[in-house]
Amino acid sequence: MGFSTILSICSNLNHSVLRIVLVNFFQQVQKLKLERTWLSWSDLDIIAELPNLEVLKLIDGACHNNEWHPNVRGFTRLNVLLIENNDLKYWKATDDNFPVLECLVLKKCRYVKEIPIEFADIHSLQLIELTGCLPELGDSAVRIQKEQQDLGNDPVDVRISDPYNLPAISSSFLLQLLPHTQPQ
Repeated sequence: MGFSTILSICSNLNHSVLRIVLVNFFQQVQKLKLERTWLSWSDLDIIAELPNLEVLKLIDGACHNNEWHPNVRGFTRLNVLLIENNDLKYWKATDDNFPVLECLVLKKCRYVKEIPIEFADIHSLQLIELTGCLPELGDSAVRIQKEQQDLGNDPVDVRISDPYNLPAISSSFLLQLLPHTQPQ
């Protein structure tokens, strides 16, 4: 039975039972890929308690809703975080949430405009890779890079490819949408 199947079964349980199941049965998990599990972002607080988790991949609807506020001091060994093709729009996190993160990869995250600036305080952070994301997210990654430099740390390597631009709407198209009025 795969982890996603167990999560689906556990999704009907209350939070405390889910926490017991995950922490007790998955103590040794080092790599975890969640795909189309539709967990709430707050459920990741339970996953953050997995003591040996080093790689977390959240792909294609792994989480639903558009805000993530990690509220635990978790992910104590997480080195790699990949978020791909999710509806995340707003993310409030601190360096305490990801104390040893080395690599942050965001792919096709078309709604996120900012990586929390607190990521500049993660001394282990070596790479931020953005693919198919908004240009504002790239600007945010560059701010983190500059902030690390200003703090005297080795700056994070920022790689940006295939930026996602919202489709342009022509003014003539917009005029067609407006109600037609006769000049008086």
